[in-house]
Amino acid sequence: MKRVLQIEPDTNFRFMYSVDDYDVNDWKFNGESRIGNIKRFQAQWAQDSNKPIPDISYINTSTFAISKKVATELVELWEDSAELIPFDVNDELWYLLNVINRQENILDVDNSEFMVPVLNVGIEKAVFYPDKLPRSCIFKIPEGRYSETFCVDSRVDDEDIMNNLFCAIQGHGYTGLIFKEVASYKV
Repeated sequence: MKRVLQIEPDTNFRFMYSVDDYDVNDWKFNGESRIGNIKRFQAQWAQDSNKPIPDISYINTSTFAISKKVATELVELWEDSAELIPFDVNDELWYLLNVINRQENILDVDNSEFMVPVLNVGIEKAVFYPDKLPRSCIFKIPEGRYSETFCVDSRVDDEDIMNNLFCAIQGHGYTGLIFKEVASYKV
């Protein structure tokens, strides 16, 4: 069984915000490299919340922020699919997760459903081509304007398990993410 999971922030945990000013154009996490565009900056946790601090957070409603511990332990998973851009929260090192693995032509647009069907914008029901699903741990697609982040949960062989972000997050018990199944296929 292969499942495509959409990765979303868990709202039961705190979000964080940049304290420093930034150029909004540099914060477009659309699958393109951001290395060199985003200077090291300071961020803080949402102050109006009694929610716990997660291992992986959402920052500025833009992308995920990864703690140093998670980044270090899962470094091999991120290597080919994402950039980790350092920043600071108080005196702690964190990383922006910039997914650079753009997968094109893997969504069956004729059988998927969209909020604005004429433009294929706002995926409501995703139908993927199972044979085109990547083995990489994390990816974005153009039909979501690169705003949604996905991963594949496949346990067909050892390589699938080693590249499985869902298994790694669940296995370590990391907090801050929700994995929402958007498609599944028998292998």
